[in-house]
Amino acid sequence: MDLPILTSAQMRAAEEAAFARGVQVEALMDQAGAGVAQTVAKFFAKPGKCIVFAGKGHNAGDALVAADCLRRLGWKIEVRLAFKENDCSELMRKKLENLRRRPPQILGATTSLSGTTDIGITLVELWADVADDLSAAQQIIAAEAYLGTAAPLVILDGLLGVGARPPLREPVRAACRSINQLRRNKDAYVFAVDLPTGLDGDSGKVDRRSCAAT
Repeated sequence: MDLPILTSAQMRAAEEAAFARGVQVEALMDQAGAGVAQTVAKFFAKPGKCIVFAGKGHNAGDALVAADCLRRLGWKIEVRLAFKENDCSELMRKKLENLRRRPPQILGATTSLSGTTDIGITLVELWADVADDLSAAQQIIAAEAYLGTAAPLVILDGLLGVGARPPLREPVRAACRSINQLRRNKDAYVFAVDLPTGLDGDSGKVDRRSCAAT
């Protein structure tokens, strides 16, 4: 079934219409995140590793819900925060806390969860205080040799939503650079939540340092 492509303005109007009907913001976030996870799962027969690049708003919340759903399918999850937690929206922090604290229930798991099975998440605050420093991103990538063993490696771009406009600013710009390096160097598959960070969904303008989605 073909799905319509909406501009950012049309997407915001659709959300406002849903809110007017009484749909709660969190319910919409849960639905969106579950949809992202279902889309990812369609492409891969076996779970791998998922790295969430999270901003501070509802777009990040969508990505965190998706990560929680994927974890229940057996995916290993890493969350990289572009901002300090205190700077993030209340709902985004709630979804992060759910992911961090909720006991995972792996669908179809036959082994004891109290054994050696690694079902936790990794939380990385890489960009909280990072300025525009290319060498920092390069050092991080160099330290990620272990990612070569994660097949598949999926990245969820949850940095900015439909309301964002170019140009990109720090620390998001540095996070985009890291995503693109993982895509090139580690063959990561990049799934954008809403739209790739750095792309204007209304005008089509794009920052040259935007995230390249798969």
